[in-house]
Amino acid sequence: GGFEYCDVPLCIDCLGYDPQTCGCASTLQREYRGTINTTLSGKACIRWNDFNYTEVDILFAGLNENYCRNPDGDDLVWCYVNEDVGWEYCDVPLCHACSGYDPQTCGCTSLRQQDYRGTINTTFSGKACMRWDDTNYTAVDYPYAGLDENYCRN
Repeated sequence: GGFEYCDVPLCIDCLGYDPQTCGCASTLQREYRGTINTTLSGKACIRWNDFNYTEVDILFAGLNENYCRNPDGDDLVWCYVNEDVGWEYCDVPLCHACSGYDPQTCGCTSLRQQDYRGTINTTFSGKACMRWDDTNYTAVDYPYAGLDENYCRN
């Protein structure tokens, strides 16, 4: 079988916000894709590919270069700094355009709705979505994609 698109609402509050410059508090800044690469204490971040992340992790969580990210849903964006300290939080600005934005109810166009984590599970034409564990896409292979139950995801 193929796939069909879902009717996931677009978040109006995402308009005017840029994941290259800031991250939303409501998503713990998981969508941030900018180039900040120093921690709150001023330490330089080290490259993500120095650690055991797969190509899929790198794609879905944006683990490029040594930029601050939040791939695991921690309280803030962070990065690895060295083997002794491990990791530290980064100072990434909060997006003001995100007030009221909730990834449980809508997805941002600027993120191709990859941020959506709600429970819509039918397509535009009304067909029920398959469970993710009945497809070739699994939460093990795509740990940051939110592949729960049969909910619509990108």
